[in-house]
Amino acid sequence: YGSAGYRSATLSKVVAAATILEVGYDLVLLDVDVALYRDPRPFLAERAARLALDLQFQLNFPRKDLNTGVYYARSTPAARRLMFMWATYNGTSDDQASLYALIRHECSF
Repeated sequence: YGSAGYRSATLSKVVAAATILEVGYDLVLLDVDVALYRDPRPFLAERAARLALDLQFQLNFPRKDLNTGVYYARSTPAARRLMFMWATYNGTSDDQASLYALIRHECSF
């Protein structure tokens, strides 16, 4: 954890996800330590459509920070733009810290 190899591996997930969205597919990204009891896609897709969500992240309970190892992204212009920014963000840490830095420094809500 924290090595250059670890940072490279975690950021490669972001590059892969950005590429998948760019070619028009929605995606569910799960880290290898996540297990599911049923397919979450119907629930996530229905919720995203009903609430007009581009991205849905699991929270790192009990904290309220985003878990970048469990998320659903629709291939929408906003999601593709954020994923591209995240994949090309010049962060010096892992994917989660890079996303937080990107949101803090580059995004306005």
